[in-house]
Amino acid sequence: MKKKLGVFSLVAATIFAIIVTVFINRMVHAVPQEHVFYGDYETQGRAAYGHLIIKRKTISWDTSFSKFQNIPYKILSLKIGKDYQECVFVLKKSVKGNFYNVLILDHKGLLSSDIGWEVTAYCSLADYKTDNIDNCLGSYAIRLERY
Repeated sequence: MKKKLGVFSLVAATIFAIIVTVFINRMVHAVPQEHVFYGDYETQGRAAYGHLIIKRKTISWDTSFSKFQNIPYKILSLKIGKDYQECVFVLKKSVKGNFYNVLILDHKGLLSSDIGWEVTAYCSLADYKTDNIDNCLGSYAIRLERY
């Protein structure tokens, strides 16, 4: 009886170790929800024409009047639904030559579509919170590449 219990304990411990390993592996390699926004976008318009690049930890935007490269951000809000997606990015630091510190990237329609994206940029968090359109920039965007 003692031998059978020892084999059972060994099998149970092995199964438990496998389950824990799979769980930890999924947690470490989990893809954040905001990954649907990662990519290279071409932004349109006189003041906003350029490229917006969103990566896992940084944003770069090169436009006619405002430029910044690889600036860390935090996500203020995230909405991902069947027919509407929106992410509000707040830059963690200001840089010379950049006028916009809050970026909203949204999309109405199927998420798989690379067209129909909108970028709204606000000078400050206060402008975003009060929806101060005098201090914002809007642009149509096309996703050129997904990351």
